Amino acid sequence: MKQELLPGSGAYTAESKKWLATLHELKTENIRLKDQLSLRISGPVSPEFIDLAERFQQHFVEKDQVIDLLRHEINTLIPRLAAPAQAGDALLQQCRILERDMERLLHEFQQMQRAFAALHPADGRA
Repeated sequence: MKQELLPGSGAYTAESKKWLATLHELKTENIRLKDQLSLRISGPVSPEFIDLAERFQQHFVEKDQVIDLLRHEINTLIPRLAAPAQAGDALLQQCRILERDMERLLHEFQQMQRAFAALHPADGRA
């Protein structure tokens, strides 16, 4: 069971910094996956693989956008967490939404990684 985090206690500030580190790792991994995709399409590939590669490229771009958006939201949240006067229900709700968004992103990213790992350039199977 998760520990209840409360704004103003410093717990969400620490958690937010962990989220930023996680986002940095995901961004780095997303770059690595794009590089791998580039290598995979540099050789002989089937037309079906090209279609799948284009879809994966779109997924990578979408993940970059989500990561950038979450990073921005977290960076704007951190100063508000440090101000005890702003630690209210709305801020707590925003923290909980960001926490769910981070969990969703991690889950979706892991699914994307698994699907990409199963991608076969020769025949376009995914």
